[in-house]
Amino acid sequence: MSHTLLKASPFLLLALLSSCFEGGSTNSSGSNSIGSFEVETVNVVSGDTWELNRRILISFNHPVDPDSIDLTTVIVRPVSNTVSGSPVTGSFELVSGTEDKTLAFLPTCPTNSENNNGAFVPGGHIYELTLPTNSTFGGSTLRDTAGHSLSVGLTVRFQSPTPPTDNLFIDTIQGPALLESVILPEGLNLFSDSDPTIAIHFNQPIDASPDNLNTDRVTLRYSDGEIGAVGEDTFSPNNRLPGELLLYQNCTSVGSTVFFQVAGLLPPNRNIQATISPAFQDIAGEFNSQAQTSALLPTPSLTSYYENGPAFNEAGGNVETVDEFRDFFLDSTWISADAASGLPAADWSLGSVTASFEYPGNQVATDEDFFLDEYQDVFLDTDGTLESPFLFNDSTGHPFSMVGGVLHVDDFTISEGARVRGLGSNPLIIYATGTVKILGTLDVSGENASAPLAITTPGIPEFGALGQCGGGDGGTASAQTGSETLRAASGEGAFGIGNGGGGGEGSLNWESTDMGSYVVPEEGKIAGGGAGGNFALTTPSAVTWERWPITLNNPENYDDAGPDIRFDRHTVFDDGFGGYDMTEVAAFFIGAEDGMRGNSWHKGQATEPPGVTAINTLWGGYGMEDASQDMDANDESGGGDGLDPAWTSNPPSSSIVGPPFNYGHPTNGPDGGFINPSVLGSTSTTDDDFWGIRYNGFTGGTSTVGELTTPWAGSGGGGGGDSSLINRVDADADSFLDPLGDFFPDNAFPNGWTKAYYKGAAGGGGGGQLQILAIGAIVLGENSLIKANGGIGNSGESLWGLNQQVSGSGGGSGGHIVLHSATGLNLSDVDFTADPFNVLPGSKPELIQAIGGRRGWVMSDSSTLPAGPDDGNSDFMIGRGGAGSNGIIQIHIPEPGVDIDWPDPHDANIDNYIRGGVALGPVDTDLLEEMLDLIAEPSPYALVPMFASKSQLQSEWIDSGLASLHMDPNSNLGTFPDFANALLVSFSGTDGSGDVQSTGESFDLGDAVVTTANASGASTSGYSIRFVDPATNVAGFSADLLRNPNLLVGYEFLPDQSDLSTHFRITDASWSGLNLNLTTSVLDGPLPAISALGWAIHERFLGIRTGTTKDRLPVTSDLTFLFEGSDDMVTTTGWSPDIANLTGSRYFRYQVVFDIDSNQSGVAISSEKPSLEYVKIPFAW
Repeated sequence: MSHTLLKASPFLLLALLSSCFEGGSTNSSGSNSIGSFEVETVNVVSGDTWELNRRILISFNHPVDPDSIDLTTVIVRPVSNTVSGSPVTGSFELVSGTEDKTLAFLPTCPTNSENNNGAFVPGGHIYELTLPTNSTFGGSTLRDTAGHSLSVGLTVRFQSPTPPTDNLFIDTIQGPALLESVILPEGLNLFSDSDPTIAIHFNQPIDASPDNLNTDRVTLRYSDGEIGAVGEDTFSPNNRLPGELLLYQNCTSVGSTVFFQVAGLLPPNRNIQATISPAFQDIAGEFNSQAQTSALLPTPSLTSYYENGPAFNEAGGNVETVDEFRDFFLDSTWISADAASGLPAADWSLGSVTASFEYPGNQVATDEDFFLDEYQDVFLDTDGTLESPFLFNDSTGHPFSMVGGVLHVDDFTISEGARVRGLGSNPLIIYATGTVKILGTLDVSGENASAPLAITTPGIPEFGALGQCGGGDGGTASAQTGSETLRAASGEGAFGIGNGGGGGEGSLNWESTDMGSYVVPEEGKIAGGGAGGNFALTTPSAVTWERWPITLNNPENYDDAGPDIRFDRHTVFDDGFGGYDMTEVAAFFIGAEDGMRGNSWHKGQATEPPGVTAINTLWGGYGMEDASQDMDANDESGGGDGLDPAWTSNPPSSSIVGPPFNYGHPTNGPDGGFINPSVLGSTSTTDDDFWGIRYNGFTGGTSTVGELTTPWAGSGGGGGGDSSLINRVDADADSFLDPLGDFFPDNAFPNGWTKAYYKGAAGGGGGGQLQILAIGAIVLGENSLIKANGGIGNSGESLWGLNQQVSGSGGGSGGHIVLHSATGLNLSDVDFTADPFNVLPGSKPELIQAIGGRRGWVMSDSSTLPAGPDDGNSDFMIGRGGAGSNGIIQIHIPEPGVDIDWPDPHDANIDNYIRGGVALGPVDTDLLEEMLDLIAEPSPYALVPMFASKSQLQSEWIDSGLASLHMDPNSNLGTFPDFANALLVSFSGTDGSGDVQSTGESFDLGDAVVTTANASGASTSGYSIRFVDPATNVAGFSADLLRNPNLLVGYEFLPDQSDLSTHFRITDASWSGLNLNLTTSVLDGPLPAISALGWAIHERFLGIRTGTTKDRLPVTSDLTFLFEGSDDMVTTTGWSPDIANLTGSRYFRYQVVFDIDSNQSGVAISSEKPSLEYVKIPFAW
């Protein structure tokens, strides 16, 4: 497998230092600069097609002052709008041998396979070169060396090449790219002495695309044997140096340079050779006929590398040595930004990583408790402003203030039977530093649509139901006051952004006294239904829910409570056991529903205009927008499909597409409204339809980042279409009724030709956004109810009675509920029924709801349900409204295995179930969501908390490279690198559980690596320590530490070896002749004199600080370290607190869990947060 890392090095036409330019010396005056300063020639002509790497050469009559060259004096810019966001990049040089009279612009060469990230973008885009002159008002200009501003400039336009017609590049040097040199680093790229760059130089620009610049075409290998041994000049194909390629320079006047960044350690005392494949191409696509190889490049032996300290003698055979991975967090290179974790990430800043607790609310007093007593209501207006906040009192009389829908409290309690109702246009956000108990109702739902309130009054609109707390309003029906409303209004999107569900089209039909007794039957007046508001793209619960309140006015009997899918009629949805086949339901119902088209009653209609002879067949209606009939469908019973035709075979999952319903012509006739595009759907799955991060398993799992970049809300449903009936006559007595356009639109509406006009219903409001962000636990009870439902659709005016409605409107979509606790979720008082693993849908507690609004009804008495009752909003009933989509429910709990209190007597069984039957095993997120589904509709997402007492740091995989090769040249021992070598060096500072070892609030000092009984040639001055010839004068000083004193960085120096409380962190170590010099941290203060009792150095592999205090770890906090190894970054050793687990692994990584409530006294905003200042992981190799 090839690996390529590309990096461009463009200059944004910045001012360049004179050292960046080539050419002769610059004259400050003289004959070359007499007279006006002018452009003489340029090598680009207007209209030219310019290769991506071709130099632009501009010649002047005087030498150019290099200090005058900047972005404003030489302008190369895109003109085409299609590339206006891609600034031209490159560099300048004064051409050698031209007396500094010729300026070259070298465009940056592209580095990707599309060749579109360089100076010019291919595709025929227009670019412009401009040199302003001294006549340009307020503009900067080039100057010559005598200080004259440019008086004669130029402007020329050219275009980029378009492949394959044009060549993208000009071949600046004939022949393929030749390998000119390879330069190794001086050392061995130890982690403690990093020098990873191998420079590879070619004689000309190269093709920098990943297809060419990769480790299959540019390969570095190490020799089979060490230098001086058998195999020193042979290079087996598999002996590849691990690392990545980086394009450092390309398209320069001296060719190109590629850096190979070595991963891990270089093998000592080996030859390295670069091989360039014959397939490797220069920028023009030329390649060699055979491979090129570099000279043999030796790496240093350990004997020569360790030039200071005790001699390293490996003549008698391989000898172990020591290195260490170290991260002082000066950047975040080694921190994994996308580590899969069930905890929030710890905070990196320059020089440390700190426990995070990103609670977004304010600290409030402990008496800022909201309490709502039983059977009381409070309405919270989210539209309060800083100038006019919303003020209210709770049941105790305690005053509260809300701005923009944000409430800051300590505890928040809603008693049983009490209700808090959120209103207004902003989300309701509750920040609680204490406990949240919702034992009653907290409601941010959209308002339900009503049937028309002003019946038989066409001039009064039926306004859309309000969305609340950010939910979009429903669409208004019959909005026009002085004319027919051709189509009902769409609902609003969340926060009024865009549209919600589309409105239904009005229906037009006619009767005529000139045709005897012809009267249009009721079904011929059905208009288009409004679409549901769309948000979540899951299976809409609204169509299967069976708990709709019976207080709603429409319709009667069965339809009051639902469900609206009738599997007794549409048997493809029957599971055969008295329930829904949810596989089939999910295959057909996704997100919100379109409104259903209006009537299309008879295929064989008479010629338009019809004659005045009386007819007895039903005449299909017209769509108001286009005054046309739908001739593609026939709703007539017997000769046609009938209303709501039963779906009994070929279910949605079968290969035969579609139900038996005929959806009719796409535009003719009264069309239904169409759903709005969801803000979700950029991916092909609903597994990421949330805001935040989901941890897909609690051991070695993966993480999914949600599609939403911010919490959202529901969309409103579309209004139902109006229905107009006009009186059509034969005014000109030609035995044919006059054209329809003579009567519609009615110029005297509603008193002219309009015989009857029936209004549609408004759309349901979108569910709102609710966020509960608590530090304490969230407690729910048996009668808790948290709602962000969409408002229901409703039915338009009835022709007579209550069940002859002309159209149905769309329901609003559910909203967005975010429940977040840093402590836990308490469900101990919730009734999960006798068997929580086999609960019938009607028995689920469903305490949290974000259900879309119900379908609006139409012509209920024309339903043909098997059981006989009126319906009107069954699956394929023409003119019905569409159901609103689900909203989103997401629950953030730190450690669900311990932080959710399940109800007795099921707690033990549920805990065992979500852990896959493994006692104290990891929690399976899918199984967890299955259990949480009992309390929520739709099914909730269990997500990673944004703030919690625990946070996590995880490193990237660290590649030790060829560290095993020195001691295990045949790769058969599996014991190197050795991370637990007790004789040389081994990580310390944590116990068997991985917890950092501390005493009281002090991080324990590591073991002494050297201790003396006297000064032993050591002296201090300020922040420096000097050891005179320690290899000779200090007994017991580790030879490995002396050979590589960088390993001492982070260790602690004790001026008095008997005083373990006074020590100074070593920040630098270096040799000066035979003397070793150490520097200590200025944060520790100046060093005292060396004690006559002797000094010591103690090992330290972790740096810990809380606030400004070094080595302090509060008793409320803990840090836990785990390690994981692998040979391929796929198959791993698993996480372990034992670092010996890494031995023999080429790759390794570590994980740190910060816990700022380790004693479980309760986390708070004020909880202290310890920092990790460095990590050192030593190993022998």
